[in-house]
Amino acid sequence: MHPFILTHNAVSDLSPLELIEAAARSGYSGVSMRMVPTPLFPFFPVAGDKKMIGDIKQALKRNNVSLFEILTLYLEPDFHSQRYIPALEAGAELGATFALATCADPDPNRRSENLARLGEAGEQFGLTIGFTYAMATEVRSMDETLSLLKKAGSPNVGLVVDTAQLDRCDEGIAELKRAPLELYRYVQFTDRKAHTDQICPAGEGDLALKEILTALPDEIPLVLEVPPTGKNTLGAVWADHLARQTSAYLGH
Repeated sequence: MHPFILTHNAVSDLSPLELIEAAARSGYSGVSMRMVPTPLFPFFPVAGDKKMIGDIKQALKRNNVSLFEILTLYLEPDFHSQRYIPALEAGAELGATFALATCADPDPNRRSENLARLGEAGEQFGLTIGFTYAMATEVRSMDETLSLLKKAGSPNVGLVVDTAQLDRCDEGIAELKRAPLELYRYVQFTDRKAHTDQICPAGEGDLALKEILTALPDEIPLVLEVPPTGKNTLGAVWADHLARQTSAYLGH
């Protein structure tokens, strides 16, 4: 079975403690927590807040849920790895395994150098960098991604696939098979309605998600990253729906 991870991107209205409680109630094995602010989502500061970090530690232990991933590190033209040290340090203290990274830098040489630096920074704190590509970023294909990872040359950077973005980038199983299996770390598991471009839970859209999984490592973790579709499906209710719908689709 694939472990399910509940991400803050799907339930952005929940505080870190509420995120953990919702994950535990609905059978998720871990959570993906926002540690770096972004204008796209509400932000609940964690890094540097000793009391909050202590409360999160207790909640993770009490609920038998792990901190799987921290969000999100951006390769930008003015990138400096020191900017992300507080987030990486907080993630490490809370037992995180991965830090998600994406690219907003059009310069191939600069972004590869900075990804190498990010890999080193993550390694310092025991976190693996999971890099993902998307249509709205500066790296939009598997070939570009593999080229970037090869040029960066960091053993501490792995590949994360977003199934909806794979489709948006007009790619599929053939492109997935270009990457060695050992490079994959986890999947941002979302369906997509092609005619509206709406992201939706597995089985509610048009993507051949089961086929996609056959091209990836067995039991690879699935981060369920679908935002709610209405005000009546916020928070813990939406987290539960996501888990139930994905389990039903996969036959768990």
